[in-house]
Amino acid sequence: MTSHEVAGDAGGEAQGARRLCPATTRAGRVCNTPALRDDPAGFCWVHSTLTAEKRKEWQRRGGATTIGRRAILLGTIDLSTPESCCRFFESLVRATLRGEVAVARSKAASEIAEALLRVRGGVLLDERMSAVEQLLADLGAAAAGRGNERTH
Repeated sequence: MTSHEVAGDAGGEAQGARRLCPATTRAGRVCNTPALRDDPAGFCWVHSTLTAEKRKEWQRRGGATTIGRRAILLGTIDLSTPESCCRFFESLVRATLRGEVAVARSKAASEIAEALLRVRGGVLLDERMSAVEQLLADLGAAAAGRGNERTH
């Protein structure tokens, strides 16, 4: 188990018994983001005192951190195989549950990765079909060649 897991995302608590953050947002509404498993007050990643240092570090670094993180993420994501896509989906789910990735961004990334998988699958199918067609053409030409040899 990693530190700061979201309450209810893995064993220990009943399915559907997820705690929600009781903090108040800037807009004056209840946060209702999934609470961190190890936060005794039931706060989410944004409101928990357990994550305050990490948040302050990110604020100190400002936009450079955000831009740097995005560049690192984009440079390290491998979607070239179904297995690597599965690893991407798994890490995306974990990051979303930890509150490190917004649900909307997670959903968008998932949809893009799924579309990429469908495109790659179609390309692979086209390549295989072309190979089969070429093999059939070669077999037909070889059979026709043997037929011409018998008639001469």
